[in-house]
Amino acid sequence: MFQRIRDAVLNNSRGFTLIELLAVMAIVGVLAGIVTSSVSGTTDESRDAQVANDSDTVFNAANQFFTDQGGVGIISRFDHDVLGLKAVTSDNVTQEITKLWPERAFGVGVAGTLAYPAVFPATDDVSDGVRSVVFFAKDGKTPFQIIDPLTGTGKDVTLAVFLAEFTALDFNTLVVNGYMDSEPNSFESLISDKYNLYLWTFKKSTTPGGITGDTRDVAVFRLQSAAGTAGLVDLVYRRVQ
Repeated sequence: MFQRIRDAVLNNSRGFTLIELLAVMAIVGVLAGIVTSSVSGTTDESRDAQVANDSDTVFNAANQFFTDQGGVGIISRFDHDVLGLKAVTSDNVTQEITKLWPERAFGVGVAGTLAYPAVFPATDDVSDGVRSVVFFAKDGKTPFQIIDPLTGTGKDVTLAVFLAEFTALDFNTLVVNGYMDSEPNSFESLISDKYNLYLWTFKKSTTPGGITGDTRDVAVFRLQSAAGTAGLVDLVYRRVQ
């Protein structure tokens, strides 16, 4: 068919039939879809690669900030509700942060005091709001786990565990105080102009002989899906760094 099309163009002997035109349009559409999918996948991979590079810069800046603080930091506790967890008595939703690290708690509060309010609203039954937040490992299929320091075994990172074991990176503190020139480009990336594409967080760790949660590791999560029913959205985040 392509030979006939080429010959028709070169010889100008006859025009194209409707079937030939439709066939060519279909083939072009398929090829365009393949290219679009390939470009989209490449874009996602390049974004994640840039996040990996940025995380090294952020880690060094945060640790320099910690070194410069010196002394013992005062722990601030936040027990505000996140997605209605306070109604579940078995879940401890208290979040702890310290001024020794550039960090914030998650949730909705006074502007600038809490992080990612659209992802972590107070309740899970608000129209056009978030119903749940789930965390997957890097493979995007299995639940994300951390090692329980008491048992030495892995435990799934539920929302309650996430709030207790992770804090949000405070890029404003790092930039304003000269530890970074600017925040990573991925920090302000949004999906549907609402949900953060990336969550930049600290994973609390403990140094040998230190107190629980006295160090921080940078952990970044990428939004894998945002779908739901009845006007409520279920967010799935995948660990990328």
